[in-house]
Amino acid sequence: MVDLPDTHLKAATQVPERFVINEVPVQPGIAPLAATEPPPPLGPLAAFTGDFTGHGFNTIFRPQNPTTPTDIPNQQPNSDNILELNLTVETLSFSDSLGSVPNRGRAQGDIFLNGVPYRQSISDVTDPLKATPIHLEPGIWVFVPPTTDPAESVATVARMASIPHGTTINAQGTVASIAGGPASDGSAPDNLKIPKVDPGKSAITPSSIVGGGLITFPSQTVADATTARIPQDLSGVPAITQVLLDDPNSLLNGHIAGANILFTDVLTIDTDSQKSGIPGGGTNNINFLVGDAAAPNADAARMTAMFWIEIVQAQIEVGPLNAGASQTVSPVVPAGAPAAIFTVTSPSAITGKQSITVTYTQIQYSQNVSLNFQGLSWPHVSVATLVPFGDPQTGEIAIRIDVVQSGDTLSGIASRFGVTLGALEAANPQITNPDLIFPGQVVVIPTKTVLYTVQPGDTLSGIAAQFFRVTLDALEAANPQITNPDLIFPRQVIRIP
Repeated sequence: MVDLPDTHLKAATQVPERFVINEVPVQPGIAPLAATEPPPPLGPLAAFTGDFTGHGFNTIFRPQNPTTPTDIPNQQPNSDNILELNLTVETLSFSDSLGSVPNRGRAQGDIFLNGVPYRQSISDVTDPLKATPIHLEPGIWVFVPPTTDPAESVATVARMASIPHGTTINAQGTVASIAGGPASDGSAPDNLKIPKVDPGKSAITPSSIVGGGLITFPSQTVADATTARIPQDLSGVPAITQVLLDDPNSLLNGHIAGANILFTDVLTIDTDSQKSGIPGGGTNNINFLVGDAAAPNADAARMTAMFWIEIVQAQIEVGPLNAGASQTVSPVVPAGAPAAIFTVTSPSAITGKQSITVTYTQIQYSQNVSLNFQGLSWPHVSVATLVPFGDPQTGEIAIRIDVVQSGDTLSGIASRFGVTLGALEAANPQITNPDLIFPGQVVVIPTKTVLYTVQPGDTLSGIAAQFFRVTLDALEAANPQITNPDLIFPRQVIRIP
């Protein structure tokens, strides 16, 4: 991956310390009800924490005016557009959740939202010797509870963002979950798979589409080295293939081919309320982009996107390793996919190679913005795969391990490191029998709160008793968002105390 100068991840927004949104007290000295309750749930947005980095692909048809033509080797003065292609690297940084954000209602009683601020930055690395920043986007993801007026029986999510070219978006949509990954050749439902995306153009007035279908241009042929495109000659950019140009989402499918994805949350959002079926939202553009209503310059009329939040499980090999030393390793990932980097430290020596299991969150997305100009709606497609970025300088995710000694027990190791047995078991899914460990075996020591994803058929008491050997009371105390311990649902994330 290209190392971008001066682009180390920083906080998504400069949120003041201990700044958590809440409603104003009805009178001084009396705390509002919401202040005494846990913040509203984040749903799948709870996975949006910390920093992510990775790479992807961007394709955008830009309008071209003869007074400001794009300087390309083989000039195309008669073309009204230029196709720009970008191999990209990206950082996505999330801040802490906002808390209880009150929304006052007249037709329906008040509701409370919760959200996560983010900052996205994207650079072009088509030229491997030079990274060119091309996009910076601050925004907020929010989780919206079900409502009666309007009638939304299920929770939704919304993404609110500002784009520096002069566009703001408010895109709302649905949440779904699947066991496994979203690969197009897998068992995921069709509406949750990574679909084929066709970058063909359509007329703004559909009845005027030539032949009744999508329109393609010579710039969409990779082998054409003299067309209206940058880079114009793609012979020196082997990563941009005809397959990729025909379907940018093929990059995403390639990044997860053969990967062990346990679960996926799918966010599908749209700024067009008529197409999405969810009232509200839309795009707004500065006057230059909107232009004359009959001839817009580059009006961003609609944005659609799908985000796949994937729980990936992989194996990493550690050792040999001296006592107290560290080792930097990454799991084997599909060709071309970004890989998370782990720094493993052990207080005891590891004499040979051993395999341990790591689980991490991966984000994939596909976004399409419709840019209206010259009588057509031109696609602007962006796709990327992102993995966690740990240390602010190196990106490494710290893992602490220990080597089982003769006479050790799992409960004894947990006590030695000051963690619960439940957390230790959750961090070591490769240990199928907690009463059977052997000298020389490597055990992962959790360094932060361990999260467990509820499976079909699970109960809270069953999780406490069977899986983690913690009391039900301790489990309930660690998860105040669960107001009814008899009501948990698959894909819900709970904390192991």
